[in-house]
Amino acid sequence: MKAYLALCIAVVGFFGCNAPASPDTADGAITSPAARVFFEDASILFRVDSTAQDVVWTSSLDGEIGNGRQVCARLSEGIHTVEVFSGSGRLDTIELIIQPVVFTPGTYRSVLLRQAKNTLLLPAGEFAPVVYPLGNQSFYSGLVPEGKTTSYVSCPDISVDPFLEQKSFSLSMDIAAPPLADSGVRRNVSKNREIYDIGDTRSFIVADTTGHNQQGYTVDAVLVSTNAMYLWIDADSVIDEAVLESLSNQAEAIIMPRVHALWGDVWADIDENGCISVLITPLINEQERAIGFFNPGDLYSYEDDPSSAYYNPVSNHMDIVYLADPFLDPEVFAYSVPSLLATLAHESTHLIVYSNKTFFPEEAGWDDPPREELFLDEGLAHLSESLVGYGASGGNLAFFSRYLDNTPKYSARFADIGGAQDSVGKRGLMSAFLSWLFWQAGGAEWSLDDPGMITDTGGIAFLRRLMHSGLTGWENISSSAGQLADALFMQWITDIDLQDRGVMAKDDIPVDPFTSEPLGISAFYGGLEINGTIYPLNGPVRFTLDDQVNTAPYTAVWYEAFTMPEKAEINLQGDADAGYVVARFFM
Repeated sequence: MKAYLALCIAVVGFFGCNAPASPDTADGAITSPAARVFFEDASILFRVDSTAQDVVWTSSLDGEIGNGRQVCARLSEGIHTVEVFSGSGRLDTIELIIQPVVFTPGTYRSVLLRQAKNTLLLPAGEFAPVVYPLGNQSFYSGLVPEGKTTSYVSCPDISVDPFLEQKSFSLSMDIAAPPLADSGVRRNVSKNREIYDIGDTRSFIVADTTGHNQQGYTVDAVLVSTNAMYLWIDADSVIDEAVLESLSNQAEAIIMPRVHALWGDVWADIDENGCISVLITPLINEQERAIGFFNPGDLYSYEDDPSSAYYNPVSNHMDIVYLADPFLDPEVFAYSVPSLLATLAHESTHLIVYSNKTFFPEEAGWDDPPREELFLDEGLAHLSESLVGYGASGGNLAFFSRYLDNTPKYSARFADIGGAQDSVGKRGLMSAFLSWLFWQAGGAEWSLDDPGMITDTGGIAFLRRLMHSGLTGWENISSSAGQLADALFMQWITDIDLQDRGVMAKDDIPVDPFTSEPLGISAFYGGLEINGTIYPLNGPVRFTLDDQVNTAPYTAVWYEAFTMPEKAEINLQGDADAGYVVARFFM
């Protein structure tokens, strides 16, 4: 069920009607409140121990404040004499001191929306609120000034971008994760030592990225390089030597050394050649579904018998990633050298993280080794693209642009609006959040002399904790960062809000000394141009006050500014079904 949230602005008067004349004192005692000093925005519980039915509460300053043996009320600033009456007379009296709320400029006023009606006292001024939904389901978020009509807004479907869709391809789990064995051992885990020389050829099974052929396709390829990686090229490729030199030189000098600097030199080296293998094949171009991919099934033995518990028909039994052909479509950005280099970093990260998170525990005999949740697994791989220096030219920053264009649609950890568990916007959201966490943890330093050298100053240790932890997903982030992920996520959203309002200096993202690209992901990068398309990164798109926006959990909704002419209470309507939802107003 979708919960409903609306924020209605209303000025609440602090003075009520006059109190009735005090009759003779009757039996009864006030048992709540126990305290005698409150702030003016406090909801005070009043309770009297009496059997009387016709109970009335009054304040010497605000008049009648409620009826019944238990009431909840808010009092105006000042010293109040609170009396409780029944038909037989006055039951009891107490004195309360109500102090003014001190509004400190440069801070937030926040309210947790747990009830049908929630109130927040704000001073006069301009406010641009942010709603932080940290529940587990979607709801309608909005801020509707009293007297205005509500317009319901569905998250718009942004036109399909072929480049971003190809770049966000993830291999079907039917291919990538062979079934469990009946014995409790997950799959055949073994080495397959294979050493080749430049010029050698061999056959490969390539997964069908369209999903139509579960047996994959067989191609022949030749080994062209063994520096930092085993680079294989499909025999059907028409090689452009200049393009090959550009790709291999950058991969060997920058991409692979940096991937290992970030994630380590330990992975499932199945063929025991000390290098990750890379196969370039035009099959990927022809299927138009991906730019590259990693198939975890390659780490396990080949088995083509469908009746076998170890059925694994698309396996080369080696540590390998796959890239599209840069020679076939030189004018298509998706298959350009920068795009393929970024994808190489992305897929190599998947291989190393999977090896350490899942394969090695499985090799050690774990019956149920952890498998990183998709949102975090993809977020880390996309972060790698930026940390190796190809986040802009490789197109990675465009993912975060998609999120900023439509923040309510995408959830960091749960399903997006529409039910998607993986999407361009979700990947952009998670990679940017992880980039912030990386730099908050201390980041790293990139050598000015050696393009492959990165020295850890805290950020890499954070990434390694994520990879080696037995936890997954949001809990993994909390454990690895040493703080609750919810609190960190809210702080990141808050930083973006303050930067967007000009209150906080924008993130100073270091620039790669060799590629001249940002070594991180910022909401204020400016504009990224890919094939004539501009992907703006100028902060989040803000919604109007009268929009009711269908909102995913674990995201943020930014609203346009409004003005409070005087101190007033904001009435915020919520629903307990929405879970943990916070509205914050910067003063």
